[in-house]
Amino acid sequence: YGIFGSYHWAGFPFDNSCVTTEVISEEYIGTHNAITAGDEEVKITLSADNVNMKFCSQDMMRFSPIAFPALSRYQKEGEEYMTLEQERIVNLYGWLSIAILAVTAITFLRRLVFNGLRNLFCHTYKPRGEATDIGFSEVREIFGYIPSIQVRGFQYPLLTCDLSGLKHTGLIGWKDPGVPYSEHNIIYDLPKADETLVTYEEEKSESAEGDCTKLFSIVKEWAD
Repeated sequence: YGIFGSYHWAGFPFDNSCVTTEVISEEYIGTHNAITAGDEEVKITLSADNVNMKFCSQDMMRFSPIAFPALSRYQKEGEEYMTLEQERIVNLYGWLSIAILAVTAITFLRRLVFNGLRNLFCHTYKPRGEATDIGFSEVREIFGYIPSIQVRGFQYPLLTCDLSGLKHTGLIGWKDPGVPYSEHNIIYDLPKADETLVTYEEEKSESAEGDCTKLFSIVKEWAD
């Protein structure tokens, strides 16, 4: 706003006309009829002491090269159109626009460049809080990430993972009273899924490689 405001003040009175020192020709002296943009007829009276006007660009943004910042000194020689008060305001706005641009550039570079370089060479992480002896599984308000999907028409989510390695089922975050979680687990809907999971556990215990086929994600918990 400050930058464009300076050009706005510099363009006043927006008529692109400048006063010359030449008096008008005698043929123009007198009263003349003119038509306005609203098709209204008006009378214009010119006297012998009136001077000629000439075109002069008052849009500093269209100067070649562009005048930046917008200052009164950038008025073209012989086409000065600003009043003394206007020149003061334009100069104030012009230098203010430079300050705004400098602050904006510094802030932008500080966030993108300086902070980026600082993160590469300096430790910026600051831990908050204090370490306690409370285990993750002991906090009742915290739940684990258990792969599941929400299906319309079902009261509880459908589980999509093997929970045989989960010791604390409270990490699931919900409980269907009187119904085991296996009833909500779609992995048991596949033919012989029970046997496949049991076989996987046995093969994994016998082989450190554990290279048998995994059908679904496995959720495990290592609790104290």
